[in-house]
Order: sequence, then C-alpha cells, then structure tokens
Amino acid sequence: MVAAPSPDDQLAVLHDLRPRMSVLEFVFHHGDTGHSLAAALSGLGPERTVGVGPRPGYQRADPKAVLHRYAYDRSIIAALRDIGGLFTLVTSPRGDRVEWTELGDVDLAIYDRSGRLFLYTVTHEGLIFVR
Repeated sequence: MVAAPSPDDQLAVLHDLRPRMSVLEFVFHHGDTGHSLAAALSGLGPERTVGVGPRPGYQRADPKAVLHRYAYDRSIIAALRDIGGLFTLVTSPRGDRVEWTELGDVDLAIYDRSGRLFLYTVTHEGLIFVR
C-alpha cells in the first residue's frame, strides 16, 4: 500500500499545478449547508448544482450531492490550506483508511483552459489522480 501524500504535500501539488487550473469543482457528498469551505468561498459566487452524475471514481449518479463550480481563484487554494488540506490516510481500529480533514467527504476535480480534467480526488479512498 502506498501512503497518501501529507496535507502539506497535497497543497504543494496544488500550488505546482496552479498555472494549469481554469475550473475547480467540489462535490459535497453530504450537502454544502454549513460547510466551512462553502462558507469560505461564498464570495466567489459558485455555480451550484444539486445532483451529480457519474464522475471519475464514481460509477453512479448521486442525486443528493451538491456540486460547486468555480473559475480558478488563488483564494481557493488558501481556503484548502486553512481547513487542513484534502485528507490524510490512516488505518483506524475499525479498518477505515481515510481520516478526513475539515474538508470532509468532498471531492475535487480540476480542469484546464481547454476543459480537460487533469486532477481529481476520490476522498473516501484517499486517492489523488493527476494526469
């Protein structure tokens, strides 16, 4: 098993990829009401959609999930830093492998200027995919 990158390493990857970022999408699997990231980024006026179709890492649609779509803004990376990164990988006594930061069960997808997906996370598995 490969250990997940630390939250500091995750943020370093995001910083390195900033020049490619055009659009960032966050999927709030348990809704966005009261979520600290949604609150921190509310001034950016996200495009908000309730119900999400199949996505990388998820074969089925999730009608209860909420998607926030943002044009790249440096405050997004700062907000991720402030909540502790994406996730950390641990093994708990119950056998769970993922310990969430304040971000919780929220996935991230990043697209370049041509609309191509080049980074996405599957938080519940502790995975970050970079193309």
